[in-house]
Amino acid sequence: MGSYRPLHPIPNHGRLEDSSDNASSQVLTILLLGKICRYIRSEAYKKYFHKTQLLLGRKVPFWMSSDFDPVSHPLAYHKNGPVMEFIFQSEFLKENIRHVSLHWTHMDNKYLPDCLEWLANAPQLSTLDIVFSDPWNWGRREVDPDGPSVEEFFGGHLVKHVKWITEGPDGFEERSGGRPFSMRLDKITFKLDLKRASNVKAWKSSERFREIRVELERRHLKGMGERLDPKPCHAIDHYIGPYELHQGASTHV
Repeated sequence: MGSYRPLHPIPNHGRLEDSSDNASSQVLTILLLGKICRYIRSEAYKKYFHKTQLLLGRKVPFWMSSDFDPVSHPLAYHKNGPVMEFIFQSEFLKENIRHVSLHWTHMDNKYLPDCLEWLANAPQLSTLDIVFSDPWNWGRREVDPDGPSVEEFFGGHLVKHVKWITEGPDGFEERSGGRPFSMRLDKITFKLDLKRASNVKAWKSSERFREIRVELERRHLKGMGERLDPKPCHAIDHYIGPYELHQGASTHV
């Protein structure tokens, strides 16, 4: 039977303590680098999105009407569909976007509710440029050479559209846990993308158009938001969204 030899700890002369201190220092350095990277990323995003506008909407063919069948013409109906679906699914864009141009198109019932709900959940949204777009701009002129009046533009959907953009899409409060529909904007601007100057003049003098604008400002501007046709003063350098909407996009908001 072998003899028992007690094991004595080997003096480390501070080596274990030194290793522990070194590991702690390394971890702290990594954490500090992580904070620096997050700060740089945050500042880069802030600078980029400060001068970037998101374009939401779709182009509608000139022959589309309120009884248009999307099943028969899926490519025309969903011309910007893939881009819009990507935007709606992007949490990154929703979390960071500050400036948006919303193309409110003739009798458009497909994308408007989705756009509005997405915008109401964008925490940093600051400015909204609403573009009333004339679909006759993009097709033949035989349909109506003068373009639509306010009433013709909305057709039988005026009440529905105004309700969506002031009170929110159907079921919004239930989906948002009871939160009222509001975008809490610093500025709302309006643009008429209509073909004829006479038609633009008619829209601007329309009492119905004025009511829509007043209601939008009442519902969605913050208490100190700019009212009464604020002048565009903030430069935009970059655009995100369907390519078809880039033409004529605002250079300032």
